[in-house]
Amino acid sequence: TWPTAAASKTVHRVKSAPTKLDGLRMLMLEDDVAIVELLELSLPARGAELQTVESLDRMREALAADAFDILLMDLSPIGDHLDQVLGELRDQHPAMGLIVTSGSVTVALRDDVRWLRKPFTPDELAAAIRRERPGNS
Repeated sequence: TWPTAAASKTVHRVKSAPTKLDGLRMLMLEDDVAIVELLELSLPARGAELQTVESLDRMREALAADAFDILLMDLSPIGDHLDQVLGELRDQHPAMGLIVTSGSVTVALRDDVRWLRKPFTPDELAAAIRRERPGNS
């Protein structure tokens, strides 16, 4: 049996507003088309400007041509070059925020990098971006 409407409690859930990313310029290195499509919809909807690239060479070209606030970098396109790439990024773009994503369970997470494990939701990504750039809320 089901309770009558009068007998049931009404629960009002207040959903928090999505994290705003107004004005953040973001570059995303990602080779998974599904993730690219998801983030190309969700990040601009929160106010971010997003440019996507699929390879390490394209990432380097984009960084040389323009300035970004945040780099979202998937591990698979950089292979075993994480240390080298992190060194380059820290030398050439010290003020840029960095979030590294990976779906691999064998990757050893490092304390000197903000990690976001795949699969993640747009809300989880926005929260990681907010932690990397606290001025945006």
